[in-house]
Amino acid sequence: MWWFLGSLSVFLLICNALFPTQSDDLGAVAEGFAGMKRSYMEWNGRWGELLRVAFMGALAPSLSFVIINTLVGVTFIVSFFVLVSGRMPQTFDDAVILALLIFFVMFYGSFASIFLWAAGSLNYLWAYLLLTLSLIPYRLYWGRYFRSYQNKQTFHQNPPKFSGVELLKALGFGILCFVAGMGSEIMGIVAIIVHSGFLVFALVRRGGVTPVVLCGCVLFKCRFCNAVF
Repeated sequence: MWWFLGSLSVFLLICNALFPTQSDDLGAVAEGFAGMKRSYMEWNGRWGELLRVAFMGALAPSLSFVIINTLVGVTFIVSFFVLVSGRMPQTFDDAVILALLIFFVMFYGSFASIFLWAAGSLNYLWAYLLLTLSLIPYRLYWGRYFRSYQNKQTFHQNPPKFSGVELLKALGFGILCFVAGMGSEIMGIVAIIVHSGFLVFALVRRGGVTPVVLCGCVLFKCRFCNAVF
C-alpha cells in the first residue's frame, strides 16, 4: 500500500508545482491577527480563509506551500477512506478504490480548485481534512456501538483512567471539533444532523455516551453556529 501512497504523493506534488499561482494568491499578504479579525467580522469566518489572510496566502508562490498542500491532499484522501470504511487502507483493492475516487474528483469535480489553487485549498481541502479528522473518532465509536446493537449485546465503553495524557487527548479532541465546526457550512450542517441522529438513537436505546463524545458534539455545534450566525 505504501507504493500507492508514494505514487499519489508524487502525483499531487507535481500537480501543485506545475499549477500556476493565481491572481488571488499573488496579491495575498500576511496580515496576521488583524487580517483574521477583519475577515471574521466583515467577510468570511471559515478557518481556512482566516489562515489565508493571516499568513498562508503569502506562502502560496513558495515551494513550502507546494509541499504542505501535497501532504494535506494525501492525508485527506486517506482520512476520507478511513471515515468511510473504519480502517486504514491496506490491500490492493483499497488502492483501486482510492484511485477511482481520485479519478472521479479529477473528471467530475473541481480538482484544481480544491487541491491546487491556494485559496481554494485553504477554504475547502484543508477545511474538509479537519472536518474528516474530527469525525473519524465518531466513526469508530459509533461503528462499535451499532455492531453491538446488531449482535443484541450491551455496548460497554470503559471510561479512560484520569491522567495528564488522557486530559490532553480530550482537550485536543475538543479543540479539533471546535475548529472543525467553522470549516464548511454545508458539510457542517450534514455533520450536525448525523451527530444529532446518533445521539437521539443512543438516548432512546438508553445506551452509554461518553462525556468526550458528547462534549465534542456540543463544541462542534457551538462553533458552527457562531461562525454562521
